[in-house]
Parts: sequence; structure tokens; C-alpha cells
Amino acid sequence: YRLSSADELDELGFDEALAQGAALVEWPERAEAHLPKTTVLIELVQHGDGRLARLSGQGDAFDRAARSLAMRDFLVNAGWGEAQRRHFIGDASARSYEIVSLPDQKPRVLMNSPRLVLGPPVRDGKPYAEIAHTAQSVSAFVAIDRALKEGGVSVPQIHAEDQEQGFLLLEHLGSEGFLGGDGQPLAERCAAAAELLAMMHGRAWPQRLETGQGGFH
Repeated sequence: YRLSSADELDELGFDEALAQGAALVEWPERAEAHLPKTTVLIELVQHGDGRLARLSGQGDAFDRAARSLAMRDFLVNAGWGEAQRRHFIGDASARSYEIVSLPDQKPRVLMNSPRLVLGPPVRDGKPYAEIAHTAQSVSAFVAIDRALKEGGVSVPQIHAEDQEQGFLLLEHLGSEGFLGGDGQPLAERCAAAAELLAMMHGRAWPQRLETGQGGFH
């Protein structure tokens, strides 16, 4: 706020500060065109007896902030707004997972599955996601979950969902895997998994699965 010209930013080492991470800048309008395109603007506006923080911007940084706030609203609407959250696990997709916990409640899994952005065509005019039959939205997970449950398979219960935004609050089935404490495979679990796969391959499944909101996958 003491700058008389945006050119003085060079003397402050502004570019070096941005290169090392995030920077909180007061009076950003005095920086003119020196702010990067990924800038997230936070405007404090009067609201009753207090103030609201209004966020605006563009680029990945703003998209992540907006996604985080939408996820928080989803948990609030599901009655889990006060839950403690910790990163659980990720995979090769854009999905991410968190363990959310409330006192006197069993932990649940928060799935964050933004709608898949299809890339450029790579073969026969189709993007890779279509060739690999990659799920393009969380509705695919919901449809498979419902179908397996109706087929007698133990699946995570869906406690809350927002298929449009790609959020699910799921039953936490535990974190134990197929290996014992000594790192060796547990034969009974491997056998159970093989039996389940055999049952699934030997059964005729519907070609269209309901997503529970009048849609099909």
C-alpha cells in the first residue's frame, strides 16, 4: 500500500516471492498487470454487523478454492460440517478421498469426484477417456453401487450425495487389505475376492443401471 508506482514491485522482489509459493497481497489494485493470471481476489464487504469475504478469480488456484468451498457446503448440508477431515487416498484419476470424523459417529469417506474433462481425440475421433471407458461423473459409481447392492454384494452405503457436483459421503468399510501384518497374502481374503469376481463374471447384469435420480448409466 506504500507503493507510488507498480514498477516499485521489482525492488521488493515480488516475482521472487511468487516463485517460491503463495503471497498475500494487500491493495492489489496497485500492482496493475504484475499479478499473475492465477490470482485469487478476496474482497471484504459489509454484511449486517459483520463482513463477508467474496472470492473471485480464474485459473487452477481459484478452481481449487471454489471446489473446496463447495465440498464444505456439501458436508454442512449432510450434517457433517463440524467433522474433522484428513486426506485418505488418491488414485490415477481426478478423484480424491478424505476420512471425515465426528464424535460418537463411525468415520465416513468423502469422495470428491469432479466431472471428467474429455481430452482431444486420440483414435477414431474419440478421446482416451471414451476408449478406456473411464467414468465421466460420480453417477457411474452410484449406479454400480446400487446394482451390486441389489445383487447381494456388500458395498459402501451412500449416506449423502450430490451427483451434479460430484460429492459422495460413503460408509467407511475399513482400511485392512489383502496382506497380513507380516506382509504375506491372507488366503481367505484372496479366495473371497476370487469368488466374488467369478460370481460377477458369471451373472448377466443390466446394460443400463439406474443412478437413483431418474438417470441411467
